Amino acid sequence: MNWYKKSFLKVSERIQMEDGTWWEEVNGDIVEVRNPTDPKDLLEPKSYNVDLYDIVFTEGEKYENYYGTFEVLSINDDGTMGVKYIDVCHDPVQLDKVYTYKMVDQAKSMHKINLGKDRENRMKSLEFSGSDEHFTLGYLASKGLITIEVPISQVQTFAKKFESLTGEDIDQYKGHGYFVIENENNRWAPKCRIIFAADPVVVSRFKFPNGVEVMSDSKGDFVINNNNFVFNLLKMGFSIGNNKRNIIKILNSIPNHLKENFIEGVDI
Repeated sequence: MNWYKKSFLKVSERIQMEDGTWWEEVNGDIVEVRNPTDPKDLLEPKSYNVDLYDIVFTEGEKYENYYGTFEVLSINDDGTMGVKYIDVCHDPVQLDKVYTYKMVDQAKSMHKINLGKDRENRMKSLEFSGSDEHFTLGYLASKGLITIEVPISQVQTFAKKFESLTGEDIDQYKGHGYFVIENENNRWAPKCRIIFAADPVVVSRFKFPNGVEVMSDSKGDFVINNNNFVFNLLKMGFSIGNNKRNIIKILNSIPNHLKENFIEGVDI
C-alpha cells in the first residue's frame, strides 16, 4: 500500500488507496472515510444497533453524551465508530477532533437527540419566566459580570457563535472578561459564567430557572457556571463584562407585563 503524507492532502480532499479505501485529512488527522461517489453509500449509511441499550448508531446522525453533541463519521467492523464533536459541554474533548469510541460503551451513557427540538427545549428551560425571575434578571443586568474563557483551538468556532448571539466581535473584550486559554492541558472546552455579589436580603428574593446552580467562590461572590444559561443572557442583550450599558437593550427583550419587575431588580 502506498501511504500518503499529510502534506499531500488538502482539507476535504479525498484520496483512494490501492486497497480501495478512501482517506481524508480532518483537522490535521488522517482518517478513513467512505467513498461519497458510491450511490449505495449515499442512500444507505452504515448503522449499528446496540440492542441491549436500544441505541442505533448511524453514520451522519448526531448524538449526545456527557461531554457534548457528536456526529458519527464512520461505523467500523470492530464495533467502534469514528466521531467528532460539534458542541462541547464538559472537558476534556475538543471540537472537530476525530475520536474513536466503542459503540457499546457509548450506548451505556448517552441517548440520541433530535438536534434542534430537544436542544431548543433544554435552552428554553433556562429562560426567565415569572416576576421573581425577572427581578433576578434585572439585578444580574446591573450587578452581574459575565466572563468567558475559550481554549485557543476553539477561538474561531466560539467567535462565530458569540457573533450569532450578540452581533458583536468578541475580540473587543479580549483581556476584559474574555480570555483565551493557551495551555489546553487545563481547559478543553469554553467556560461561560456570570459573577455577582448580593446581601442575604436580596438573595432571598432571587429565583432562577430550573437547572441553574448558584455557587459561592473564594471571595464570597456568587457564581453561575452554565454555558447555556449565559448563552440565553447573550441572546437577551447581555454581553461580556458589566451590563449596565446594555440595560435598555435587555429591557426591550422583556414582555411588557414583566418590565416593572426587571426595573425593580436593576434599581435595588
